[in-house]
This record gives sequence, C-alpha cells and structure tokens, in this order.
Amino acid sequence: LDPFALLARAELPAHILIRLVKELSAASGTFGMVGGQMLDMQAEGQKLDVIELSIIHANKTGQLLAFPFMAAGLITEQEEKITQRLHQAGLLIGHAFQVRDDILDLTASFDQLGKTPQKDLQAEKSTYPSLLGLEQSYFVFNDSLDQAQRIFADLHQRVGFDATTIHDMIERLRLNA
Repeated sequence: LDPFALLARAELPAHILIRLVKELSAASGTFGMVGGQMLDMQAEGQKLDVIELSIIHANKTGQLLAFPFMAAGLITEQEEKITQRLHQAGLLIGHAFQVRDDILDLTASFDQLGKTPQKDLQAEKSTYPSLLGLEQSYFVFNDSLDQAQRIFADLHQRVGFDATTIHDMIERLRLNA
C-alpha cells in the first residue's frame, strides 16, 4: 500500500487526516522530494554553493524525513508551535542524513555502503565534502544531529515528550571522523 492509502484507512478524525494528506503531499511532491530530486539531477556537473546544495538536500530528503515527526504532532493534536518544532527536528535529521550520505560516498567501501562508492565524484555532483572538505562536513553533520537532539530535549522539558527511541536512532547515525 502506498502512504496515501494507509492514511485513508487510518481511524483518525477527518481534520487530522486532511492535514496529514496535505503535509505528505507537500513533502513528497514538487515542493518536496520530487522537486529536490529534480534539482539534484539538474545540478549534476555544475558547481553549486553550500546554500544551493542545502536547498536540494532540504527538499530531496529533508521534507520527506521531516513528515513523520510533524505527523506525530498532528496525530497527537499538539499545539502548532510544538508540531513545527518536531518538523524542524525532522528537517535537521534529513539534512544530517544527506551530509552523512555525502561523507560515506567518499569514505566507505562497497561492502559498507551496499552500493558503488564515489558515484557522486564520478557524476561531478556538488557534495558537502567537495565544497567544504571532509572535516567541515563532519562538523555540519554532527551539528545538525546535535540541534535535533536539543529540540527533543526541549520538548521533553516542555511537554514530557519521550524521545528515548529517537535519541538512540539519532546516535546510531553518528560517524567516527
């Protein structure tokens, strides 16, 4: 089943379902993953700056990975401010995921990745390591994860949000520099 079919079968109030469909549609469509993927393909062979690369990553992966966090806030009918904080944490995790992928493409083997390494290099794609170097890429990666962790810690203090599982998941994303 596709995600929209799953949402249609969910036993949730109509106003929540409508918002979930709206947000998932935005996260996966032209102004989300599909648009980001298109920008990524158009950028092959071009020299991007960090802001342009960040925009691609925010859409290509960030919006779609942010959706489940926002959805949790919507389903539990949190204040909009809390839902937006969850969305921001998801965007940061999505950003970190893409930077991590850029780092691993350069540093990991086929066995570690399960795919051919250095494909970005061969495709002449702008990546965080190609723009900032490996050391600064690790910093950007870890800073994004740290910011997300701070949001979850803040939500724990404000509304008792239990982020233990998410905290562990985030820590498993970490790489040894």
